[in-house]
Amino acid sequence: MSIVPADFSRLSVVVSEARSNTPRNRNPEEVIKAVLKYADSDLHFAIGCIYAIPRGGRVIRGPSVRLAELLRYVWGGIWLEAVDVVEHNDHVVAKVVGVDTVNGNLTCEIVPERIVYRDGRRYDVDGILNAKRAALAKAKRNVILDLIPANLVSNRIVVGLRARLTAKRREIETEYNEAIAELARKFRRSVDQLQSNLASQLNVQLYEDPTKNVLSTDFMLTVIEYANALQDLIISVEPSEQPSQQPHLQHQIQAPTNNENQLNTDAFILQPEPVPEPQPHVEPTKKVRPIRR
Repeated sequence: MSIVPADFSRLSVVVSEARSNTPRNRNPEEVIKAVLKYADSDLHFAIGCIYAIPRGGRVIRGPSVRLAELLRYVWGGIWLEAVDVVEHNDHVVAKVVGVDTVNGNLTCEIVPERIVYRDGRRYDVDGILNAKRAALAKAKRNVILDLIPANLVSNRIVVGLRARLTAKRREIETEYNEAIAELARKFRRSVDQLQSNLASQLNVQLYEDPTKNVLSTDFMLTVIEYANALQDLIISVEPSEQPSQQPHLQHQIQAPTNNENQLNTDAFILQPEPVPEPQPHVEPTKKVRPIRR
C-alpha cells in the first residue's frame, strides 16, 4: 500500500481562490435584482448577455459567456480551474473543473473545437489559438451554469433581461445597425437581402409597420443575439455562406440536455478566411534556336 503525499500548496491556492469568490446573497430575487441592476448600468454589456440560434423553425435563446461570468460574480463561491487544453490533429479539447465552495457540488466540462477547414487543411497558428480560447471560454461557461439553478437563469434572468432591452428601442437601433453591417460584410450580402434572409431563418417578424418600413424591436434584438452567437463561436458559419444556405447549422447544435443552459460541445469555431497556398515559382523556359551549319 502506497501513500500519496497531499499537495498543500495546491490546497492553499484553492482556498485563496474560494475566498476571493466568497458567496453573496443567493436569494433568487436578490440575484435577479443584482443582474438587472448591472445590465441597466451598462446597456452595451447587457445586449451581449443573450445569444440566439435558429433551430427547427424557432429561435433558441440562452445565456452568453458574458452573462455566465456576471452570474459567477453575483452568485459567488464558484471556483474554476482550466485543467488543460490539448491539441490533436484536427481539433483541440479544453477541460475545465468547477466546484461550489458552499455546497461542495463538483462538475467538469470537456469541449472540443475543430482546427481544420472542410478541405482538410489545418488552421494557421492564430486560428488554432482562437480555437483553444473558444473551447476554454465555452467550457468555463458550461461549468458556471452547471453550478447555478437552471430555472433561475433560463426562465427568469434571460427573460427579464430581454424584457428590459426590448423597452430601449433607440439604443437597440444603434447596436442593431452595427451588428447588421458586420453580418452583411461577413456574409457578403446587402443589408436588405440579409434582413429578409434572417427574418425567414430566425422566424421573426421583420417590420413593426410594413407601410413605413419600421423594423420590429424583436427582430433587431434577435439579430443582435444571433451576432452574439457568432461572436461567442457557439455556431459555425463560413464567411462565404449565406444565412439562407445554412440548413446544416440546425444539425450542428444538439437538443438541450437536462440542463437547458448547456451548450453543445459539437458546435464548431467560426472558420478563418482560407489563405491561398503559395504557388512554386517556375522559371520561364527559353527557346533554343538550332545552330545552322
